[in-house]
Amino acid sequence: ANDTLVVFRGVELLLDRAGPRADLALGRSLRAEVRDALRRVRDALGPPDAIGHGDLKPSNLIELDGDVVFLDFELGGPGYAAYDVAKLFRADLDPAARRHFLTTYLTARGRDASPAAVDAQLRAVALVEPLAWLEAVVFFVFMAASTPPDDASSPSSRSASAWLDLARARWANYEQARDRLDDDAPATPALCS
Repeated sequence: ANDTLVVFRGVELLLDRAGPRADLALGRSLRAEVRDALRRVRDALGPPDAIGHGDLKPSNLIELDGDVVFLDFELGGPGYAAYDVAKLFRADLDPAARRHFLTTYLTARGRDASPAAVDAQLRAVALVEPLAWLEAVVFFVFMAASTPPDDASSPSSRSASAWLDLARARWANYEQARDRLDDDAPATPALCS
């Protein structure tokens, strides 16, 4: 069962609400793809290692009086710290910026921030990155299934076909990253403890 990661409980609900249209959108079973990806991550990383944010991205972070403040916690709960970081890294951070972020983060948490430790965390983040793309695919497929075709009056102001275009773009990113699920990322200490 994939109920250990809170964010993926939401994914299951979106798939339920989208119904068969979710699978028709991309010509495959998204539910089976989600479950297989979650199984592979659990096999590699073990049980969830953190209380995660679930939707960590630049738009959910603000700077306030010199501190970084996290917003939008409705997807928070048991998860993988590497998943949160993978979602943040989808913002196209270059490899040097990723390394700098993890080094700074681990140092601030009083954790081992040696090059080997950062490399191990980067491998864990790479392993869960396909899940971050797959979650986005499901969200956009749900939006397409929930939006009348070419309804310009939709509150989102996007048509069903526009949502499907976003889903297909995320699917392409997922397909590029999917082989990482086969990598044997060594067990690493959690980013948060």
